[in-house]
Amino acid sequence: MTEPLDGETPSVSAIAPLCVLLPPHASDALHAEAQHWAEHLGLSLVNLEEAQENVLHLVPTEKGLELWAGARRPEGVARVNFMRRAASKSKASRQPLHRAVGRKAISVVDATAGFGDDSIALAHFGHEVFALEQCSPIAAMFQDARRRALSVEVTREAAQRLSIENADALHRLRTLESIPDVVYLDPMYTETGRNTRALPRIEIQVLRRLVGRTDNALELFNAAIDSGTSRIVVKRPISAPPLIKPLAAQHAGKLARYDVYDPRVFKQKMNLKNSLPTSGISS
Repeated sequence: MTEPLDGETPSVSAIAPLCVLLPPHASDALHAEAQHWAEHLGLSLVNLEEAQENVLHLVPTEKGLELWAGARRPEGVARVNFMRRAASKSKASRQPLHRAVGRKAISVVDATAGFGDDSIALAHFGHEVFALEQCSPIAAMFQDARRRALSVEVTREAAQRLSIENADALHRLRTLESIPDVVYLDPMYTETGRNTRALPRIEIQVLRRLVGRTDNALELFNAAIDSGTSRIVVKRPISAPPLIKPLAAQHAGKLARYDVYDPRVFKQKMNLKNSLPTSGISS
């Protein structure tokens, strides 16, 4: 196992409560689905009259699972959307994410999948993607969306190239069955790393409320090194400093930057550090 790189002690903020909400006028099928997710995820099942404003609600709909920011849909809704990146394939060569991962890369582990936007884009680009998401409700939303995407012609190929696991990436990266070509990290960064004049997308807002803010980017980077991969890509806000140096390359878009790392450089540094003689008097 790689010796941890220097960094701040990880911290986690408070997490908002979550319930499964039975939508109004729900069909028998949606009622059964709501009960299934409540039991599967160990959550309370409430109706609209019981819904509380300060609680996040996982809501089964005819189009898939949604996560509501409050008791009513207009307060904000997040969902996994395979169609949003369906046009990415034809523009792959111009996408900084695709250039950062590498056109020849076959297998990619997205260790911080979230609502799956980048995982889905990578699958549309043609990569075989293994997405890890430690938050069970978010992973359930992603898996439900993938199942539905398999039945739609324009998203079927991408869905077939994508697999999802509800797992802690810090552990799972070190126990992969095969070595991936690339490990992709999109750690949740603080507000100082982005333009704070505008609120982030609703998906980011509810994700932060649901899972808190864990400053474990360097721990994830170490775990990615331990996976044995030959390339690590870290997504950063466009104006933020690199997570760590040295970089192998950078690929910038309008809102985000993709920093590319060669893990061998960090392994060599640790080997050199470990080979240095220790001072002291032997008895």
